Amino acid sequence: MAAVVNHSVSPGTAAPGPRRSEWALVLAAATLLAVVMTWPVAGRLQTAARVDSTDGMYAMWNVAWVARAVTSHPLGVFDANIFSPHTGTLAYSESNIGAGVIAAPAWLLTRDVYATYNVAILASFILSFLCTYALARRLTGDRIAAAAAAMAFAYAPYLYARFPHIQLLMTFGMPLSLVALHRLVDRPSVANGVWLGAALAVAALSSAYYGILIGLAVGVGVVLYGIWLGLWRVRAYWIAVVVALVTLLLIMA
Repeated sequence: MAAVVNHSVSPGTAAPGPRRSEWALVLAAATLLAVVMTWPVAGRLQTAARVDSTDGMYAMWNVAWVARAVTSHPLGVFDANIFSPHTGTLAYSESNIGAGVIAAPAWLLTRDVYATYNVAILASFILSFLCTYALARRLTGDRIAAAAAAMAFAYAPYLYARFPHIQLLMTFGMPLSLVALHRLVDRPSVANGVWLGAALAVAALSSAYYGILIGLAVGVGVVLYGIWLGLWRVRAYWIAVVVALVTLLLIMA
């Protein structure tokens, strides 16, 4: 049975959730911002790309390969068409499974490497904005604060130098994992443990770098809130944490 944790001002307290109309507006704003802030990517989906570096060309191939594989033979996604006759060669570097899955619809519609990669880029900014908005909205209950936080995080100057590195644009997994952590802290349950484990897996499959960083942050958060809020005495809390860890390991395996 889930344990409800009541704490009025401590971090982890959930503010009233946004309504559907608010989310519709936020999604529209996030999409418009992504188009404007990355222009002319949206206007030149099949021609614009950072091909002035081998990193950029590798990332384009990587995302297109994953998008193609998950829509045709998903069990062979790691057997990339490189380093023949070896198998499992996608694991030689960042796999970009998350970006490839996100861009899979673009591949199905266009069969174009440029369009597939550019859709992944636009989606990364949109998802980063949405997940950060959800996190800040949950913690503050303030729409303006949430929007400001989302813009600051999603469009940090650092990201504009990362166009050739799609995995470093996939920042959305970090705020997504923190939202899941706060859900678990507010209401420890098996379901919220699964959500946290799945969010951490999404972060790791989208970017190994960020997956490690947010994994460490969540680990610190679990201990911090366990001590701060007295959750270390709540059996349901530790069951949820173990469920999160098992879920993460199963998905990654």
